Amino acid sequence: MADTELYKDYNNPKEALASLGPLQSVKVVDVDREWRPDAPVDITWYLIETTWLGNMWIRADDRVMNGLLHEEERWITTIFDTYLYDQPNTLPNGLKLAPQRLQSDASITYSQLRGTNAMSFLGGGGSWYRIHTWLGDKWLLKPTLVEDIHVTPISFDLKLEAAETAYPYPYRIEAAAEPLLPQTLPIVGTWDTHGFLGPGGELWYKFQLPQGDRWVAPRNQAVISYKPVQETVRLPVQTRYFEKPTLDNSMIYWLQPGEYEAFEASGEQWKQVKTPQGDKWVNPERALLERPIGIVPTDEELQLTLEDQTFDHPIEDKTAHAKGFYSPQAVHAFEKWDTGQSAVWYHFIGLNGNEWVKR
Repeated sequence: MADTELYKDYNNPKEALASLGPLQSVKVVDVDREWRPDAPVDITWYLIETTWLGNMWIRADDRVMNGLLHEEERWITTIFDTYLYDQPNTLPNGLKLAPQRLQSDASITYSQLRGTNAMSFLGGGGSWYRIHTWLGDKWLLKPTLVEDIHVTPISFDLKLEAAETAYPYPYRIEAAAEPLLPQTLPIVGTWDTHGFLGPGGELWYKFQLPQGDRWVAPRNQAVISYKPVQETVRLPVQTRYFEKPTLDNSMIYWLQPGEYEAFEASGEQWKQVKTPQGDKWVNPERALLERPIGIVPTDEELQLTLEDQTFDHPIEDKTAHAKGFYSPQAVHAFEKWDTGQSAVWYHFIGLNGNEWVKR
């Protein structure tokens, strides 16, 4: 990032043999022998490749950054106020730019090269952008850019069950917030920011208003792939019901077999139906997996072993207890289901409720 001296031997750095000018990328091939990734000791020297002197040592200080310089003319659009830096690896100069479109001619993608332990050694990173301003060339550190929004085109209706807030970009910019009343929105794209922001990310939905594109990340219940329907849903087996169209393994409430009037749908599988318990969501296809046709009552003693894995339903998708949880013991099975493929599932009273085991 600035003029950097080259040394043949870092143990004897009395006189530099040459120096490197700023803003160029070099390859690091080694570090000083005193450094260990699991020890609280900073790297102090890097061994780099040069084209005219061979491998040479440079000091590990603020003039060096672990990253790659890209010289490329491009336009970038900032979303938030962004501080200006005179050079990378320096403090901001006190000035900042309002959100706007800017011309950049270089960027540096970097990650942390020094650290007090292995985790800090591997962590950190981001990008610097060099831009042209009325004050000359300046740098931006990790700006939030419109160009980094990765939209997945899609088309479905999203029903908002409660009031929400819309934004011009998939970020909660309170100064640009617009209220949204409960309504159905035609969605044209999504962006899941968990992969970009980590645990603080959200799933954003893009839609269009007369004043332009808008984004919403519902904080209340919302129904994706929504459509109104008017149909009769036949449930041939006991069927779990839910408060929203999402599988929730903590919900163990059941509707009896019968016909129910559906008035809303989410995708192809979920229906909201009228029940004696109120309006509930059901998934008829899933119901036939959780309570297959052919389950019959039984009254048997079943011997569990350390090799038995138990499940919430007679499908191997949600484990109730892993192998080894149950010591060898006898349990009472009150239902069973013959799959017709040399396997029988038994429904028994387990430690935390009813469970299934396959034989």
